[in-house]
Amino acid sequence: MLRSADRAAYDAAVAILQLLGHGTAGSEPERHLNAYSPRTLARRWLCSERHVRNLIKRGDLPHFRFGKLLRIKPSDVDDFERRNVVRPE
Repeated sequence: MLRSADRAAYDAAVAILQLLGHGTAGSEPERHLNAYSPRTLARRWLCSERHVRNLIKRGDLPHFRFGKLLRIKPSDVDDFERRNVVRPE
C-alpha cells in the first residue's frame, strides 16, 4: 500500500504521462506499465535495485526524472534487453 505522499506523487506522474500520450486514464503501473521505477525494474529482472541504479548512473540505461523520482520507459527497457541478450552457443 502506498503512503499518501507516495500516492500523490504517483498520481501526478500518471497524469503527466497521460498528457504526454503514454498510457490510458486510470491505468495502474502493475497492469499497464507507463514507466518502471528502479525497484519495479529490479523485480522484473530479478536483480537488486542498486544494480538498476548503477546502469542508469553509467549511462547504459536511459531514464527520465519526475522531480526526484527516476523512471524508465518500457521501450527503453525493451531496447536494453535486446542489446544485452546473451545467446547460448
